[in-house]
Amino acid sequence: MKIILSLVLSFVSFSAWSQFDASTSRGTVMRQFSTPNNKQEICVIPQHSALGLYSKKDFDDEKELCSFDFHGLTEDREVKQMALCPKLNSTNPGVLIMEIPENWSRNKFEAEKCLIDNELQKTEAKFKQTVTCSYTPSILAYYHFSRYLGGAGRVPVSVLRTMSRDRHYKVTQQGLIGTRKIGGAIHKGWNILKESHENSIPQALLHDISGDFLFGALQSNIKNEGKYYEIIGGGEYEQRYNNFLKKDFYKQLQSSQDILEIIGSNQFEKVAQPISMLKDATDMILLDTLLTQQDRMYNQHFKWSWIWLESGKIKTKRVEAKMNTKGIVTFSNEKEKAELAQFQSKNAVMIKELIMKDNDCGVRARFYRNRMKEVKALDGIRHMSGKTYTAFLKLAQSLKNPDMIAYLKNETLMSDADLKLIIQNVSEVETTLRSKCRSGILKLDLDLETYFSSSPEIFQCDI
Repeated sequence: MKIILSLVLSFVSFSAWSQFDASTSRGTVMRQFSTPNNKQEICVIPQHSALGLYSKKDFDDEKELCSFDFHGLTEDREVKQMALCPKLNSTNPGVLIMEIPENWSRNKFEAEKCLIDNELQKTEAKFKQTVTCSYTPSILAYYHFSRYLGGAGRVPVSVLRTMSRDRHYKVTQQGLIGTRKIGGAIHKGWNILKESHENSIPQALLHDISGDFLFGALQSNIKNEGKYYEIIGGGEYEQRYNNFLKKDFYKQLQSSQDILEIIGSNQFEKVAQPISMLKDATDMILLDTLLTQQDRMYNQHFKWSWIWLESGKIKTKRVEAKMNTKGIVTFSNEKEKAELAQFQSKNAVMIKELIMKDNDCGVRARFYRNRMKEVKALDGIRHMSGKTYTAFLKLAQSLKNPDMIAYLKNETLMSDADLKLIIQNVSEVETTLRSKCRSGILKLDLDLETYFSSSPEIFQCDI
C-alpha cells in the first residue's frame, strides 16, 4: 500500500478542536474499562440505522469486540482479557488484539511473543487510528455503508474504541523495535506515533479532548483469507487501477449481452461463481466510489463458501477451506470435512466470496484520491445487482434527511467536510446509475436469485 506520510502527523494542532469527546452519547451501549490511572477507556456498540441489513453475527461481533479488556482491572464476567502487539507488516501501524494463551500472563506473552511469528499468536481484532493513510471514520463508515448496501463487500464489523496513551505508547515502542530492520513506511508510521506520544499537546485526529486517550476503530480480524487475484489490478502502483479495468471480469461487465450469454451457461453449478464474482466486483466499485477510497488494489480478499439451491432459495455457508490449482479442496477442521458429503448431496458449489477488510484510506475530504472515480470504473459497467442498486437508491434518499446526517456524524465521526464529499459522491452516482438504467444501458442482472429462485424479485430503475 502506498501512503503519503506528509498527510497526517505533523498533525496540525487546532486552536479550536472539533475533537473527539468520549463523554458524548453514542451508540446503544458504551462499555467502560478501567486503566491503572483509574480512568476509563470506552468501547461503543453502535446504533444501527433501519436502512442497514445487519446480521445476528454482526451484533455478536460488535458485542465481542466490546468485551476485550487491555488492562485486567475491570471486574466483569463477560470481559475477555487480551494481549496487545504491534502490527509489523504492510504500511499502516496498528495494534493487534490477541488471545492470551492458557498458562501465559499478558505481560509474559507481550514481552516474549509479540515480535516473532509463532503459533501462539491469534489475532482477534485490530485497533487502528488516524495516522499515515489510515483514517478512523473511513473504517467505521465502510462497515455501516456495507450494510446499507445489503452487505456489499462483507466488510468486517468495526466499533469505536479508546486506548490509554500509556498503554499505546508501550505498543508503539515495541513497534519501533520490531520494524527497525524492516524500515520503510511501517517503521516511519510507528515513528510518527512515537512523536505524537512525546508531544504534550493532544492531536485532534488522534487523541480525545482530554489528551489521555487515543481513539480509533476496533475491527474484527478475518483469518485464513486469500487474495482475490481475479479482481485485483496489478503492476506498478500508479497503473493498478488502469490495469484493473483491463481484467477479464471488467470486460464482461462492459458487455451489452445478457449475463448468461456472457458466461455461456444457465446451469447453477457453472454460473454461481462468475455471477457472484461480478456482483462482488461491482459492489466493491460502488462502495469505493462512494467513500473515496484511495488504496484498494491488492486489498481484495476472499473466503470460501458453499452455495446451493434449496426449496427455490439460494443458501450459503462459509467454510474454513483451501483449494489448490487442481481444484482439490482441503478443510481446516474435521466437522467441515465430515459435512462434505452432505453438501455434495445438495449439489452445492464452493465459491469465493469477496471480503473488503482493508478500508482505512477513504472518506477523508481534501486529502485522499477517489481512485475508482478517477478511472471512471463505475461509468463503464453495464451490469449490476438489482438488490445493490435498490439499496443504493434508498441510501441516496436517506442522505437528504438531516437526522441521517447527524447520525452518521455521531456514529462514524465523519467531519462536515467528509459528509459533504460523500453526499456529493452519492448524488453523482445516483444520477449516473438512474440514467443508465432508464436508458437500458445498465442491466440489473447480477443476482443469482433472478435465475434460480422460485419467486425472483423484479427490480425497477426508480423506487
